[in-house]
Amino acid sequence: MSDPASEGYILIAANKHHYLELAVSAACSLKYNDDRPIALMISGGLSVPKCYSGLFDHIVAFDPGPPYDGMFVRRFVLEKYSPFARCMHIDADCLLIGDKIDHFWSLFADRPFGVMANLKTTGKCYRDTLDIDEVVQAGLAPGVYITNWGVFYYQNTGDNIVLHKGRELLEMMLNDDDAFKASYFSRPGQLSDEPLWGIGLAQTEIEVPPHDYGALLQLTSPNTSDHKFDFAGRKFHARKGGIPKARGQIYHFAAMNPLDGYLEGIQFYREQLQVPLPSIHPKGGDLIDPSIWTNDVPGAVSQMMDGSHPTFEFALAD
Repeated sequence: MSDPASEGYILIAANKHHYLELAVSAACSLKYNDDRPIALMISGGLSVPKCYSGLFDHIVAFDPGPPYDGMFVRRFVLEKYSPFARCMHIDADCLLIGDKIDHFWSLFADRPFGVMANLKTTGKCYRDTLDIDEVVQAGLAPGVYITNWGVFYYQNTGDNIVLHKGRELLEMMLNDDDAFKASYFSRPGQLSDEPLWGIGLAQTEIEVPPHDYGALLQLTSPNTSDHKFDFAGRKFHARKGGIPKARGQIYHFAAMNPLDGYLEGIQFYREQLQVPLPSIHPKGGDLIDPSIWTNDVPGAVSQMMDGSHPTFEFALAD
């Protein structure tokens, strides 16, 4: 049962130690920049090492059953597990960098759901795999809200209207409704929740603030360039959407890109919170101890991204 007066952050670590390390770094950035509590939703038999447990005010087993056991659609049942009355979900590959997150807690305080998004009423979206005209013609919604859904606010009412709409749409899709299934965007091996959020939110009358590239809740890394991060100064900017210096509070390092900025950020926040850094396991390479890659972050990035080691994961040290 959630405390009616409580509010806090929700992080998810699912199935792999890599995602736990991402969540730990995100928690360090939250603790450095805010004093709201943090709940970690953990699944797949993961356990939190003692050196990390103090970062989290709640650690909650989060293993929903089908059809909500996928990596993305599980977020539609978050309110059944959230310990807070007012929640801000943040993807584990995000860092809170800015010092004005209170603005968004206040902005969304009287709404059941909060996100910055733009309503699109025609054309295609989500990598051109969702036909918005089909959605409108089928009478599902007047359009689709477009944003990155890695960060969103929700009231934990037990049956939140937007999460409820997402569950309804997922069940509709799984029941082979041809009109909707033809418009459904799927990631390899996983059902995607992005179209369901966008359609479900459009089915409500919730006021949605549009993207303001001078004051975003989150800025996400795809299609960005010219990044400048000042972690100690609590600010960042990047070129996005034709805006040379888009700014915000949370930077979403999708797939840890830009990698050099992400590694610099997690090194800064973990050092401030006196939390140890993880080891790195490059694909096809040997384990890299943090004492090596922290000596020269750009050099370490070059080493890991030179073609022989195109990807890596955070790993438990041997």
